[in-house]
Amino acid sequence: MYRAFTVMLTKNGSEVETTVFDRKITGRHRTSDPREVQPGSSISLPHPPGKMFVMTIDLTRLYEITAPGVYTLVLSRYDDYSKTTVRSNTVNLNIVP
Repeated sequence: MYRAFTVMLTKNGSEVETTVFDRKITGRHRTSDPREVQPGSSISLPHPPGKMFVMTIDLTRLYEITAPGVYTLVLSRYDDYSKTTVRSNTVNLNIVP
């Protein structure tokens, strides 16, 4: 499920610290990351153009959200039908202590 979209969470214009799980599924490994990580699952999402679907994403699996503040979230996905990258609307999240 987490590989179906590119998730970008930022705070003050910079990407928030990613988790080992995120780095594993996006191929952004660090030498300090452990070798064994719980494997994710992959799914195919064929979907007709113009139709909407709902999917739940746990941002804490992807990002180290440790401080209050305003975060910005954007999801994107390459669309094989139109051969373009489709981006979500920007969502601002206000994390409070």
